[in-house]
Amino acid sequence: MITLGLAGGLNTPRDKRYDFPWFFHDSAAVLVKDGVVLGAMSLDDALHASSTPRIIFGYSEGAVVASRWLSDHAADANAPSADDVSFILIGNPKRKYGGSTSEYISTPPTPNTQYSVLDVAREYDGVADVLDDPTNFLAALNSIAGYFFVHTSYTTVDLVNDDKLVWKEGNTTYVLARTANLPLLDPLRS
Repeated sequence: MITLGLAGGLNTPRDKRYDFPWFFHDSAAVLVKDGVVLGAMSLDDALHASSTPRIIFGYSEGAVVASRWLSDHAADANAPSADDVSFILIGNPKRKYGGSTSEYISTPPTPNTQYSVLDVAREYDGVADVLDDPTNFLAALNSIAGYFFVHTSYTTVDLVNDDKLVWKEGNTTYVLARTANLPLLDPLRS
């Protein structure tokens, strides 16, 4: 099985790593929108270059790249079989439920397609579990803190033992892992 890591590389079962080109170069940075489009193109090339089963893993902007690929290419006649490709997305800004409407506006929310998708977010993640009422001042501050303290910390999520909400819609399984503490108070706990 080959795993495509959208945070920069292609990993094979024997720990071989193939790096994707990085789309931000020195002071001539490519716009984020263009980086997502180029990332989706690079992902499409990588998917067509291999025929073994693949799990696509995308974290944060990598999840946006995967979402963009699903939007642009899942219905293509030459798209890889859903039996050979699945997706794991964490901290997904384009998550259908809770994702940001102001981030990556050129990419639609992650669509439901023939591919199996596991979409994991943490409660209070300021990008993947966006607040419902932006006029609530304390909730807005908590969301900003969630960006720094929750969105950047998925390594401790335990999908088996953590308290979580899980639901399935079509081929997408959504997981919202509970966060024990309000991120706004994290600086006080340090």
